[in-house]
Amino acid sequence: MIKSEIPFKAYLKLLKLENGQTEIVVQGPKKLFDLVNHLKQEHGVDPQKWPLQIEKNSESFIVNEFIQKVNNEYSVCYKHDELCHCRSVATNKVLSCIKDGDLTLADISRHTMAGTGCGSCHKDIEALISQVLNQK
Repeated sequence: MIKSEIPFKAYLKLLKLENGQTEIVVQGPKKLFDLVNHLKQEHGVDPQKWPLQIEKNSESFIVNEFIQKVNNEYSVCYKHDELCHCRSVATNKVLSCIKDGDLTLADISRHTMAGTGCGSCHKDIEALISQVLNQK
Protein backbone atom coordinates (compact mmCIF):
# COMPACT_ATOMS: atom_id res chain seq x y z
CA MET A 1 0.00 0.00 0.00
CA ILE A 2 1.23 3.46 -0.90
CA LYS A 3 -0.22 6.35 1.09
CA SER A 4 0.05 10.12 1.11
CA GLU A 5 -1.79 11.99 3.83
CA ILE A 6 -2.51 14.96 5.99
CA PRO A 7 -3.43 13.12 9.20
CA PHE A 8 -7.08 13.37 10.24
CA LYS A 9 -7.85 15.47 7.16
CA ALA A 10 -7.10 13.78 3.84
CA TYR A 11 -5.32 10.86 2.24
CA LEU A 12 -4.70 9.01 -1.00
CA LYS A 13 -4.01 5.28 -0.91
CA LEU A 14 -2.98 2.93 -3.67
CA LEU A 15 -4.18 -0.53 -2.75
CA LYS A 16 -3.07 -3.73 -4.49
CA LEU A 17 -6.07 -6.01 -4.85
CA GLU A 18 -5.90 -9.82 -4.77
CA ASN A 19 -6.69 -10.03 -8.49
CA GLY A 20 -3.56 -8.01 -9.32
CA GLN A 21 -5.43 -4.79 -10.01
CA THR A 22 -4.97 -1.59 -8.06
CA GLU A 23 -7.46 0.79 -6.52
CA ILE A 24 -7.01 4.42 -5.49
CA VAL A 25 -8.85 5.35 -2.31
CA VAL A 26 -9.45 9.05 -1.69
CA GLN A 27 -10.57 10.58 1.60
CA GLY A 28 -10.78 14.31 2.19
CA PRO A 29 -12.27 17.51 0.81
CA LYS A 30 -14.21 17.68 -2.45
CA LYS A 31 -11.31 19.56 -4.09
CA LEU A 32 -9.12 16.50 -3.60
CA PHE A 33 -11.76 14.17 -5.11
CA ASP A 34 -12.17 16.58 -8.03
CA LEU A 35 -8.43 16.76 -8.67
CA VAL A 36 -8.00 12.97 -8.56
CA ASN A 37 -11.02 12.46 -10.84
CA HIS A 38 -9.64 15.05 -13.28
CA LEU A 39 -6.26 13.29 -13.35
CA LYS A 40 -7.95 9.93 -13.94
CA GLN A 41 -10.00 11.33 -16.82
CA GLU A 42 -7.11 13.17 -18.45
CA HIS A 43 -4.25 10.71 -17.85
CA GLY A 44 -5.82 7.37 -16.94
CA VAL A 45 -6.14 5.42 -13.69
CA ASP A 46 -2.39 4.71 -13.35
CA PRO A 47 -0.95 7.43 -11.08
CA GLN A 48 2.52 6.75 -12.51
CA LYS A 49 1.30 8.56 -15.63
CA TRP A 50 -0.10 11.59 -13.80
CA PRO A 51 1.81 14.87 -14.07
CA LEU A 52 2.92 16.73 -10.96
CA GLN A 53 0.64 19.63 -10.09
CA ILE A 54 1.87 23.22 -10.20
CA GLU A 55 -0.79 24.69 -7.91
CA LYS A 56 0.38 25.59 -4.40
CA ASN A 57 -2.46 24.17 -2.30
CA SER A 58 -3.07 21.23 0.03
CA GLU A 59 -4.69 19.07 -2.61
CA SER A 60 -1.79 19.50 -5.03
CA PHE A 61 0.79 18.89 -2.32
CA ILE A 62 -0.79 15.58 -1.28
CA VAL A 63 -1.28 14.47 -4.92
CA ASN A 64 2.33 15.35 -5.80
CA GLU A 65 3.62 13.36 -2.83
CA PHE A 66 1.43 10.44 -3.89
CA ILE A 67 2.69 10.55 -7.50
CA GLN A 68 6.30 10.69 -6.32
CA LYS A 69 5.76 7.76 -3.93
CA VAL A 70 4.14 5.66 -6.67
CA ASN A 71 7.14 6.38 -8.92
CA ASN A 72 9.67 5.70 -6.10
CA GLU A 73 10.88 9.31 -6.37
CA TYR A 74 9.76 10.62 -2.98
CA SER A 75 12.25 11.53 -0.31
CA VAL A 76 12.31 14.08 2.45
CA CYS A 77 15.29 16.41 2.73
CA TYR A 78 15.34 16.00 6.54
CA LYS A 79 15.90 12.35 7.47
CA HIS A 80 15.41 12.28 11.26
CA ASP A 81 12.12 11.42 12.99
CA GLU A 82 12.29 14.46 15.26
CA LEU A 83 12.83 17.86 13.69
CA CYS A 84 12.70 20.18 16.71
CA HIS A 85 14.54 18.67 19.65
CA CYS A 86 13.76 21.53 22.07
CA ARG A 87 10.00 21.02 21.69
CA SER A 88 10.06 17.33 20.66
CA VAL A 89 8.25 18.00 17.37
CA ALA A 90 8.24 15.18 14.85
CA THR A 91 9.29 15.79 11.25
CA ASN A 92 6.02 14.25 10.04
CA LYS A 93 4.03 16.76 12.09
CA VAL A 94 5.85 19.65 10.42
CA LEU A 95 5.38 18.06 6.98
CA SER A 96 1.67 17.61 7.63
CA CYS A 97 1.32 21.29 8.53
CA ILE A 98 3.18 22.33 5.38
CA LYS A 99 0.95 20.13 3.20
CA ASP A 100 -2.03 21.65 4.97
CA GLY A 101 -0.98 25.17 3.96
CA ASP A 102 1.37 26.43 6.67
CA LEU A 103 4.04 27.81 4.35
CA THR A 104 6.12 30.07 6.62
CA LEU A 105 8.33 29.43 9.61
CA ALA A 106 5.97 31.56 11.71
CA ASP A 107 2.96 29.42 10.67
CA ILE A 108 4.80 26.19 11.48
CA SER A 109 5.97 27.53 14.85
CA ARG A 110 2.48 28.75 15.75
CA HIS A 111 0.86 25.39 14.97
CA THR A 112 3.55 22.96 16.15
CA MET A 113 5.85 24.92 18.52
CA ALA A 114 8.76 23.78 16.33
CA GLY A 115 11.47 26.40 16.15
CA THR A 116 10.40 28.26 19.28
CA GLY A 117 13.31 27.08 21.42
CA CYS A 118 16.93 27.49 20.41
CA GLY A 119 16.11 28.05 16.73
CA SER A 120 18.64 25.58 15.34
CA CYS A 121 15.88 23.80 13.38
CA HIS A 122 14.80 26.93 11.47
CA LYS A 123 16.91 26.06 8.42
CA ASP A 124 15.51 22.51 8.38
CA ILE A 125 11.91 23.76 8.59
CA GLU A 126 12.56 26.23 5.78
CA ALA A 127 14.17 23.46 3.69
CA LEU A 128 11.05 21.29 4.12
CA ILE A 129 8.79 24.20 3.13
CA SER A 130 10.93 24.83 0.07
CA GLN A 131 10.90 21.14 -0.88
CA VAL A 132 7.10 20.92 -0.75
CA LEU A 133 6.64 24.21 -2.62
CA ASN A 134 9.07 23.23 -5.35
CA GLN A 135 8.01 19.63 -6.02
CA LYS A 136 8.81 18.89 -9.66
